[in-house]
Amino acid sequence: MNTTVDAGLYTRLSVEDETNNESTSIQTQKAMLTDYCRERGYRIVDYYVDDGETGTNFERPEFQRMLRDIEAGKINTVICKDLSRFGRNYYEAGMYLDKYFVERNIRFIAIQDNVDSAKGGYDLTVPFLNMMNDYYARGISAKTKAAKQTRAKQGMFLGSKAPYGYMKDPADHHKLIIDPETAPVVQLIFRKFIDGRSIIGIAKDLNEMGIPNPTRYKQLKGFNYRHPAGQKLDGMWPDSSVRRILRNEMYIGNMVQGRTAKISYKSKKCLRQSKENWVVVEGTHE
Repeated sequence: MNTTVDAGLYTRLSVEDETNNESTSIQTQKAMLTDYCRERGYRIVDYYVDDGETGTNFERPEFQRMLRDIEAGKINTVICKDLSRFGRNYYEAGMYLDKYFVERNIRFIAIQDNVDSAKGGYDLTVPFLNMMNDYYARGISAKTKAAKQTRAKQGMFLGSKAPYGYMKDPADHHKLIIDPETAPVVQLIFRKFIDGRSIIGIAKDLNEMGIPNPTRYKQLKGFNYRHPAGQKLDGMWPDSSVRRILRNEMYIGNMVQGRTAKISYKSKKCLRQSKENWVVVEGTHE
């Protein structure tokens, strides 16, 4: 048995890859990599599975864990199905293959692309395939953006979580319906404001009533939801949350989307858009 190879097996699947093509599934990737190692007597140290993560950036949880194991000396070989599973960012993929792995003496294998750094330096096939994977991701991103824009203009809800006071219609997740638990809180906020209560006063009233703020409510319902100020607030209502609800057109039945946009298909970072770029469709929900 070859005891010199301590392998980390890396698999990835993102939304753009989720088709009827079973060859891209996580299960298929793991089976292929496992068989490959067993046939050659390679020791499998761990599996690193980024399920639902885009290949256009490398800040993926399991990829980062794999890097930590490399730094700790746990693995000396990285094996994946093909270069597109490794990543779809031409620049960063090249940085890891040509610099990071080389400097740390990490062997890299992409089975279906017939890439193995132990055979010598990469030929022109590798940068060409990385460039094609990047180009594919760019095209998919443009198509996805256009499709979302079309659905938004049709008044379809595209968010992952409904605004406080609403819930997704179980029969159609692109529609919003009243949440019987939290809608009364929203209605109370508007009533108090109409009656002349200040925003700070409304927040104080909600806290005295023991009503958890929107972030804490979502957490209590089991959603994996975080807010930058969540820990400091400890479930309390700040006046900013009350103000945000009073200013939100969603509560008068208008679907408002496109408030933020990703700066690049290679980044998760979003920037707030100017109001003229928002997509507003009136009268889509109660």
